[in-house]
Amino acid sequence: MMSTIKDWESLVLVTCYTLWDIVSYSVERMLIGGFSNSDKESSDEKNRRFTETAQRFYPLLKMKEGYTIFRPLIRYNNGDILNLIAQEQIPVLSMPCEFGDFRPKRILEKYYAKMGMSFEYEQVFDFARSLLSLPNLSVFTQMKKEEYLLDVF
Repeated sequence: MMSTIKDWESLVLVTCYTLWDIVSYSVERMLIGGFSNSDKESSDEKNRRFTETAQRFYPLLKMKEGYTIFRPLIRYNNGDILNLIAQEQIPVLSMPCEFGDFRPKRILEKYYAKMGMSFEYEQVFDFARSLLSLPNLSVFTQMKKEEYLLDVF
């Protein structure tokens, strides 16, 4: 696929990660760091997963080959997104996962919603940067497209 793209400078990849997604990555990182069994999961696999999820904290990545990664929903809680979709009557074209409600991430999200709690992007980002050692933006933007798109994205 990469060989068929002629103009990397005009390419924008849009992904739909939300604020709750990066909150759940933070929880995942804390649990892996504090409670995982290192015999079962290699250090390399933990680092690979952290690199994969860490790049999702950045709403906009302008990569060195000129293409852009854009995450327009990253600053919003899921409830805010769903309310806007309903208010503006935006059609939804995806089919929800039948097992989504049973995933630990979704259960925790529903718990927070019932408690009337939500998150702020800047606070989650500051937490991840300082306490989870979130890599600097340049770690990702300086990657070659083959490495980023095949190993990280």
